[in-house]
Amino acid sequence: METIDIQITLASEHSLSVSIDYGTQPLIKRWEVSRSVIDSICQACLELAEKSIYAGTETATSGKQELEQELKTLGLALFQALFRAECDDFRQTVMDSDEVTTVIFQVDRDLAYLPIEVIYDGERFLALHIPTGRRLFAHEVQGEQLVPDKPCSVLIVGDPTNDPSIRTDVEYEIDTLRSIFRSKKARLRIATGSRVDEKYLLSYLPNSTIFHFTGHGLISDDARQAGMEIARDSVITGESISGLQHPPQIVFLNMCTASWPDAWKSSVGLVDTFLKRGTRCCIATLWDIRSRTAALLSSNFYRYLLEGSSIGEALRLARLEVVGQCGIGDLTWASYALYGDPKTYLQTLVRGPSRYRVSWKSLLIAALLITGGILLPQRISKEEHQTRSNAIGYIVASSHPQGATILLDGEPVGVTPSAIEVSPGNHQIIIAKDGYRRWEAWVEVTRTKRTTIEAILKELE
Repeated sequence: METIDIQITLASEHSLSVSIDYGTQPLIKRWEVSRSVIDSICQACLELAEKSIYAGTETATSGKQELEQELKTLGLALFQALFRAECDDFRQTVMDSDEVTTVIFQVDRDLAYLPIEVIYDGERFLALHIPTGRRLFAHEVQGEQLVPDKPCSVLIVGDPTNDPSIRTDVEYEIDTLRSIFRSKKARLRIATGSRVDEKYLLSYLPNSTIFHFTGHGLISDDARQAGMEIARDSVITGESISGLQHPPQIVFLNMCTASWPDAWKSSVGLVDTFLKRGTRCCIATLWDIRSRTAALLSSNFYRYLLEGSSIGEALRLARLEVVGQCGIGDLTWASYALYGDPKTYLQTLVRGPSRYRVSWKSLLIAALLITGGILLPQRISKEEHQTRSNAIGYIVASSHPQGATILLDGEPVGVTPSAIEVSPGNHQIIIAKDGYRRWEAWVEVTRTKRTTIEAILKELE
């Protein structure tokens, strides 16, 4: 399996640095391109995406062909402007090869808006031809990276804002996903409407294998305030989940931003934080999307993923399904950006059914029983096994204002809001923030429920 790595970084205010590592060559090729030229192509793509949304499914064949031709023209222009003299080698090495199975772009966070998914070499779109992914350049993973030994569990959140304009499509998407996951016997939790708030998400995000959000994103001039809209006056931002323990392994942010041209800004902070906390792959949109087409793409993505395709291949096949039904001119297929390793498989992130797992302990016990006459040092009962596997509780801690340090039995364990894994029993919780009186309490943690605390911090006089 061969992966091609491409880096796109800011060289200066007016230029971008592009480098490509083919893997089989000793030297990495590097060059600079004009940022103004790239940005003008990106702006044209956004305008075309908006045009395709409002064109609707009833658009005449001639209109759809016109959109398709415009997209191909822009995709080819981006290909030529980005790769310049390397175009011929890239086409021969990547697009014409059966050996290249993945292309990964490493980009600065400030360049996350680049629509690399629409790159077109004159014959094929890159994202329809090869699984394509992104990495936010030089981000540092802070969270859990161990593969969880647990079954697949799925958290689906549908439009907490109760927007009537997308309600029908959200219900259709959730119903479709419910059928797909139940057919594979995945553990499924679905929440919609006003019941979804920050506490709810911090309670159920930890230890979910997959988190799927369908609804609205919110953009702000301050990127730290952008994120998932869960109420008219409430947003889940990257900072909101910055203390998340055991994050979802796969995150799908299927959201748009009410015709804002910079839709990518609503998700990039969340994506960056999820990846830093240990999430393997995030999928998010670059521009506004048609909600019914978005539901079609997400349902096909999960169908292929659960059938055994890698995340990158599942997304590529889902794009092709959308193109087959809606046409290339519906740019919804190109809006989705995959952050993380496209070669990741769901099977590597979860534990399979227990009847297929034979541990070395089971083999040892069987051998001892067969040889006979050997007393086991202790009985291992089903109840004892369950007790050991469930000997963990959780504290969901929030504060007003947010960003306070959480101390568990005197040791710092995160910042608010956070969900913290704790052994059962009595624990001292201190929540402290500069300029405020510290909040302190003793809480009892059990294995059967999550303990929620909310600290109202008072300013020092």
